Amino acid sequence: MAHELGNNIVLKYNTAVIVGETSSSIATSLDVIEVTDKGDSGAKTYLSGDYGGTISFEGNFDQAGAQGCAELIADQLTPASRAFIHGGTDSGDEIVSGNCFVTSLSKSAPNNEKATFTADLQMTGAITAGVVS
Repeated sequence: MAHELGNNIVLKYNTAVIVGETSSSIATSLDVIEVTDKGDSGAKTYLSGDYGGTISFEGNFDQAGAQGCAELIADQLTPASRAFIHGGTDSGDEIVSGNCFVTSLSKSAPNNEKATFTADLQMTGAITAGVVS
């Protein structure tokens, strides 16, 4: 069984890798609607509903980063969906892609410590699972 190092998984936002990213996570969900009736002999029955997802990530703040906090804040304040890709970078690696909105961003700058940030993205529209070609 092959395993993957987390440093081989990257988050691209608006076509560029997030500068300073140290970790990321992706979560998808599917709404299910219960349609059980008396004729279902005690077994619950469901229909699939809408799906969606979120991405959370954190990193070390880089003042000069092109895909960093300044762009994320600007996109949050003037909401427009942006493309994302989350996954590996080598041919055949798994990826998840789609569009998203920046829903939260937080920067932390403690005295005598590294400055960091955290952010959340809300996926919007179709989500695609695939592989790097």
